[in-house]
Amino acid sequence: LAQEDRQVAGQAGRGERQRAPLPPSGDVMGRVFRWIDLLTRGAGALAAGATLIMGLLVVYMVLMRFVFRKPLVWGHELAAYLLLFMGMMSLAYVLYHDRHVRVDFVFLRFPYRVQHALRIITYSLALILFFSFLTKLGWDTWYDHLRGGERTVFSILRTPVWWSSWLVPLGGALMCLQLLSRIYHSV
Repeated sequence: LAQEDRQVAGQAGRGERQRAPLPPSGDVMGRVFRWIDLLTRGAGALAAGATLIMGLLVVYMVLMRFVFRKPLVWGHELAAYLLLFMGMMSLAYVLYHDRHVRVDFVFLRFPYRVQHALRIITYSLALILFFSFLTKLGWDTWYDHLRGGERTVFSILRTPVWWSSWLVPLGGALMCLQLLSRIYHSV
């Protein structure tokens, strides 16, 4: 193992996880996956912005309701859209930083090479068995909503349903790309 890999392996037991070193700049696939990582970081920044907007919206809703006695009827719906946006955009970003919740008390007892192999297997299974299906089914659902012109039924805004359903295939696709990037960086 390279010195950097040994350092990462030594830090994994202390809860500090780091990204694998970037491939050489002449590597075409390395450049593709650096763009994927950049896209993932951009989605994470958008999710952080949505978090800020949602926080400000909630403060505004509380002020309007309890100080001015004029509650916002559309605030909860917008907050729900922002929450969906934050969740779907941050999936790949959290994977990029290797911070998804996991139960690793057994995993950390394996030698580093076994951990490495299990990580690649886990990423591959997540890609094949879950996120590719999530993306495909999300795409089909979004397209059906777009063609059908459906609108939300129990809401004040009566927004088109496709406005929120496009986030599922987008978040799933970002996660698929980030899983491919993690597999590439792990091999």
